[in-house]
Amino acid sequence: VSKDIKAIQLYIDLVDITAVRVYISGRKLIIVLVYILDISLLIRTREENLEELSSRLQAINRLVQQERLYNLYTEVVVASNFNRHNLLWGGSYIDSIVS
Repeated sequence: VSKDIKAIQLYIDLVDITAVRVYISGRKLIIVLVYILDISLLIRTREENLEELSSRLQAINRLVQQERLYNLYTEVVVASNFNRHNLLWGGSYIDSIVS
């Protein structure tokens, strides 16, 4: 976040997710940054990956719902190192750097 924009870090109980609340041109935005480490996913089963994905989505949803209690029109941006091949959501590709 730019130093010219006032940002308030929001509490989320996961070390690989960070969230901030910002106001830009009168709009309230929640920006959520999610880090997904591919290497740790290689040792998990498909079910464990699904559970991990579900818990992250639930945490983000709880945060958004909590913020929308105060302002129904809160906009949300979720950013990450998303990759369609990621094992977390069922991809089967493993980068040669990892393997």
